[in-house]
Parts: sequence; structure tokens; C-alpha cells
Amino acid sequence: LIAFLMRWGVVSTAKIAGQYFLPLTTSGEQVVAVSSRNEERAKEWASDKVPAIEHVVGSHDELLALQDVDVVYLPVPTAVRTPLAMKAIENGKHVLIEKPVAATAEEASHILAAAKDRNVLVLDGTMWIHHARTKLISEYLFQNNAIGAVQHISCTLTSPLLNPGTNIRANKSLEPHGCLGDLGWYCIRWILFLMNNRLPVQVSGHYVLGEGEEVPFSFNGLLIFDKGESASFFCSFRAARRQNILVSASQGQLSLENFVTRNNESEFTVNKASEAPEVVKVPNCDQMAELVSAFVELAKDTTTNKYTHFEHSIDSMKVLDALLQSAENSSPVSIS
Repeated sequence: LIAFLMRWGVVSTAKIAGQYFLPLTTSGEQVVAVSSRNEERAKEWASDKVPAIEHVVGSHDELLALQDVDVVYLPVPTAVRTPLAMKAIENGKHVLIEKPVAATAEEASHILAAAKDRNVLVLDGTMWIHHARTKLISEYLFQNNAIGAVQHISCTLTSPLLNPGTNIRANKSLEPHGCLGDLGWYCIRWILFLMNNRLPVQVSGHYVLGEGEEVPFSFNGLLIFDKGESASFFCSFRAARRQNILVSASQGQLSLENFVTRNNESEFTVNKASEAPEVVKVPNCDQMAELVSAFVELAKDTTTNKYTHFEHSIDSMKVLDALLQSAENSSPVSIS
């Protein structure tokens, strides 16, 4: 018999919530509850799930109060994540929260402080962090110093927005950051990771709202670091799908594609002067399953090390906040 490690409650019937069900159950976890503001929608979502879900409720608060829920997964709109996360933590639940983790870095800091106070885990749902390729890239860059000192990082993440008239990503009251939160978050997280989790000292952002748009549909960002290194990114709901990163360093370059999705089979390329390109093939990796596994292990951790990932999430929010401020004021913003 499988020993269930933790009992999960899913707040929302969002598409990604369904995608998590199989990795959770095949990892030995148990999904015991799902909630929606519309109980019929929750029943429909739960109807084909095996094993069957015990609690199917029409209130998020009702799910958060359940005694037999250990972990809450929050794939809800950004604007409502913080109050639900805080209530889950107050009720002693571990929390897996989608990105961006809050509306502001200040809100994210409150979430972390509450989690530490209750000694529960809070982790964001950025899957690539737990991918085998990410670990290999870390070895190449930081342990082996394979391409020398990083000088510049360029990052592109574009994905056309379907049905913008009804898509919540275009709704300012639900997703206030637009493409910056939905796509730019990944660019920022990757840039900070590739800079060994250092914050920039200054950022500049730019976007232009199109006709009828409430939130940024395209965003350009520039990050400047304390030793003169820089990074730039472009994210967009308007441009055709593309995911690529190029790291330019003192002794070579490192590049990769599909750095967010479609990466079960993945690779990255290292180029050095006077050498043939090295294409590093990564063992097949299901990043969603790896995230679930990492969450379970971190939840067992009795030290404050389990909060390191979320501290990096807060750093990403600080950069996101500053970029949005820069774009709105048409002026660079310093980060202390």
C-alpha cells in the first residue's frame, strides 16, 4: 500500500490545478479537497479524479478550515493570493502558491513572516527551479566556472494571449502586472539565478498599453548589477511563442531554449572561443513531479533553510515592483 505523505487541498479549478493532480497522486500524495466559488464547477472538476476527492466544496474558506488538509495549493489570480495564503498559514497549512507570489514584494514578505511564525512551508510554483537542467547549469556556471564571469544575460519569453477579452491575464483587477507577472516573472527569476541570486542595483522598464488594454501586453526590462554586469529581457502577449536565454561571459556563452515549458527532454549549449560548441543533453525530467518532490522534502525540514526559495521569490517581486514603477514613471529605479 502507498503511504500518503501529505493531504492536499486545491483552491480553484484552474487548468493548472488539474495538471498537478497526476504528479501529486503518483508521488504518493493524496488530494482530499477542492474548492471553487461555484460548487457545481468544483464537482465537475472532481468528477473524473481517481482516487476520488473526499471534500468538494463551494467555498475557499471552508476548504482552508478543513482539519484533514495539510497542504493548500493556490492557483488563484494574483490579486487574491495573499489573503488566501495568509488564512491557510493561520490555519497551520503548508502552502504552494502560484507566481507571481503576491501583488507586491511587501505582501510576499508578510506571507513569509507568517509562515515562519507558524513553522509551515510556503513555496512558489516556479517549476524550472527544480528541473535537472537547472542543477546542471548551476554546476557549469558556479562550480566549474565553465564560461568565466557573467557579463550580460538576455532573455525572451513570448506567448500570444488567447481570447484577451475574457482571459483573466488581461484583467487589471485580477492580474495587475499583465505580461510582466505572467511571463516576465520567469525572466526575472532566471536572471537572478544566473547572477547567483544577486539583486540588481538599478532597473529600467518600458511598456505601452495598446487600445483597450488594461495591463502590459509587452514589456522590456533592463537590470544593472553592482559590478557593471547587465541583463535585459522582453516578454509579450503579442509576439509569437519563443523562450530563449543567452548568457554572455568572459570566456564564452551559455544558451538554452524552452526554459519554462516543453522541457521534459532538454539541453543547453556552451560556446567557448576556438572550441566546438558543447551541447549538454539533460536526462529526461518531469519538472512538475520534481517540484512536488521538492515540496514534500522541504516541508519535512525543521530548519529555516526551507524558506530560501521563497526568499528568492521575494527578491524577484522586488525587481518586478521596481520595473513596473520605472515603466510607469519613465525613469530608472534603484534597488537597495
